[in-house]
Amino acid sequence: MTGGAPPELLDRPTTAASREPIDLTPEASPDEHVDFPVTIIEPRKGWRVLELDELWRYRHLLTVFLWRDIKVSHKQTVLGMAWILVSPLVTVAVYTVVFGRMFEFPSGGHPYPLLVFSGQYLWGAFSAALAATTGSVVGNTIFIQKIYFPRLLLPASAALSGMPNLGLVLLSLLAVMGGYGYWPSPAVILAPVIGLLVLGAALGIGMLLAPLNVMYRDVGRLVGFAVQLGFFLTPVLYPISEVPETLRPFLALNPVVGYISALRWCLYGAPLHLDLVASSLLMTTVFLVAGAFCYTRFQGRFADVI
Repeated sequence: MTGGAPPELLDRPTTAASREPIDLTPEASPDEHVDFPVTIIEPRKGWRVLELDELWRYRHLLTVFLWRDIKVSHKQTVLGMAWILVSPLVTVAVYTVVFGRMFEFPSGGHPYPLLVFSGQYLWGAFSAALAATTGSVVGNTIFIQKIYFPRLLLPASAALSGMPNLGLVLLSLLAVMGGYGYWPSPAVILAPVIGLLVLGAALGIGMLLAPLNVMYRDVGRLVGFAVQLGFFLTPVLYPISEVPETLRPFLALNPVVGYISALRWCLYGAPLHLDLVASSLLMTTVFLVAGAFCYTRFQGRFADVI
């Protein structure tokens, strides 16, 4: 059955020795110009190096990473997310007994548990986010070596995964305040914003340390040591007013101090140190910009070094 095949194909021998592939595509004229798509790869400059357009295109991955980090942190635990409330309450109770009752640390005229709880609320969020962002690259080796996606999503999701903790712990902090007869002023609506700024500061510092942690795993251990030391150098267990004036300039180097002052002010009317708040805002901005550029500058080496 020929079925309308061209005559030249019907006259061709069909023996096994003479069977050859037949090109039925029309031949292009030598003078005919064919345009093929061309992709030009150029180095990114300025703000483009941060791949902000890529971050927007892959924004769904941020939700996936966030949900994964939240589930992993409470996986195979009996209390589950209840640990978010149990851990700070027990910690504040221990600090109150040891430092508030035994050593009689000053409280600035307010109940000592409120002083400690407000400070621990922000310092705990900062330290957890800093540790998570510093180890975000090392903890996602399989993704970095297998698939492409904007690498900035890793530290961003690691830092932002602490948002549920901020919300739940803030509710417990307000409950403790109510137990002591303190009712927050309308300025309490700034508390979630202050918490996000603390996460931003941790994200900026973490993006500076994450590339170093890829090359030198000692960085992760040093971060843990620095967090423990920084806890006692940060006015968590004592009010800022108790710090000598000669040491105040050193407080400005700690990006969390200004936010602690702002949180205590908006919760129960503690003195507000505007100079420290401005310093914290400035340092957070500097850390975020410098960290983002540093991280994207070295992200091309992650797959080879890790």
